[in-house]
Amino acid sequence: MKVDLFAGAAKGYTKYRGEYPDEVIKILAAKLNLNGMGRLLDIGCGDGRLTFPLAPHFKEIVAVDISPAMINEAQDKALSLGISNIQWLVKNADELNENLEKFDCITFGQALHWLNIEKIIAFSHKSLTDDGAIVIVTGHSIWNYAPTKWEKKMLELIKKYLGPERKTLQGKFPTSQKSYEDYLLDTGFERIEKFSYRFPLVAKTVEEVIAEQFTTSYAARELFEDKLNEFIDEAKTELLKIQPDNKFITEQTGEMIIAYKNSTNYSDFN
Repeated sequence: MKVDLFAGAAKGYTKYRGEYPDEVIKILAAKLNLNGMGRLLDIGCGDGRLTFPLAPHFKEIVAVDISPAMINEAQDKALSLGISNIQWLVKNADELNENLEKFDCITFGQALHWLNIEKIIAFSHKSLTDDGAIVIVTGHSIWNYAPTKWEKKMLELIKKYLGPERKTLQGKFPTSQKSYEDYLLDTGFERIEKFSYRFPLVAKTVEEVIAEQFTTSYAARELFEDKLNEFIDEAKTELLKIQPDNKFITEQTGEMIIAYKNSTNYSDFN
């Protein structure tokens, strides 16, 4: 049985991870001509960070995640928001089959790298309507984007305690030699568009930036074992040397890929 990578991070994930900027949803709604109808499949939905803002734009949504903790968090949020058009499934995405009804859109919010990319993109291509599209939303972590001095120090400390190679509770972090675009084109998607986006700047305390790291797979609390408190103490000390005002600001960015099954079905929204 696979370890639930986010069992201990679900609550913190919702609290410390920023919501996707409005521009992401605005671009999707315009490019895909979303009108409150159609069906969406959100694979690797987590706590619903992408599912919820898209809920008003679809008639029916199926949201899938392998983590029971994340699905529980999402269901609680859906109940509090009064959103009822989402079906939540605890399921390994690799076990999804093509017997499901066709979807107009299939989304991956910072989740595709955890999956068998070739297999899940092939499944998605077959599961889309003729004018459907895949949407892949990616984000940067300090492991591959640490522009500030304090972020570089945080990454240095994580490597000091956990080793220089990025890993997870399941072992080595998954990597691929091919780009998402290569997989999409090889599978038969006819048109691909890419967009960059930025999260709003937010000032966080040292406690918040450390807690945010614990919501990631590469710095899950369990990875530190008996050195967790030592790491927290050293991180607080070293980060406050860099930012003694206890205000930590970073510019978080990401990319969105839209891949159309049929090249004639897209909008020229800019």
